[in-house]
Amino acid sequence: MYTYIPPKNPKKITGIVLLLAAGAALLFFFSALPLNIPFKWLIQLFGICFIAAIIYLTTRYVVKGYEYHVYPRENSERAFTGEYDLSIIETNGKSRVTVCRIGLEKVSAVMRVEASNASDIKKAIADEKRQKFIYVADINPPIKCCIFAEEAGVPLAITITADDELFELLGKIVFAGFDEDLENEDEWDWETEDTEETEEEDKE
Repeated sequence: MYTYIPPKNPKKITGIVLLLAAGAALLFFFSALPLNIPFKWLIQLFGICFIAAIIYLTTRYVVKGYEYHVYPRENSERAFTGEYDLSIIETNGKSRVTVCRIGLEKVSAVMRVEASNASDIKKAIADEKRQKFIYVADINPPIKCCIFAEEAGVPLAITITADDELFELLGKIVFAGFDEDLENEDEWDWETEDTEETEEEDKE
């Protein structure tokens, strides 16, 4: 299994949160002054919006995280079927929830989202009426990857954070017929379970 866990880099979001907190404090300070300031309620409303933005950004980009796993699919007898799955786990403190699992044979496109093609990808999602799912825990990730897939006849657009190895591996599996089972486990950091049982079976 290949696993990618994006490193946390809260510096950017921390700066934005601090600016919003300072702005909210100033707004409430001015609204509390015994001055004849018109529309005090509007100033307070902006302050509440700033606080709401702080809560959203903190829970969305600081507390929450994602793990991305690509692993070979096995049948009931734990034999490799020749197909692979992508699993996305959402982490929130000690909580771990699988929020997405899809067979990579259902994927039709794996695209690196950049400034040059972002508008084209957005247009394709709208034209094809794809359901959008965003599993990104960084406000400005180094590599953003958009996956076009279809599940039960429903077109999907899944956006994730990736590193170069994950992006290359997804491309190999989807487009190049990556069917080498576990032969490249050293290259791709595959994590195999029950290795002792496998070694005993090989000896037999």
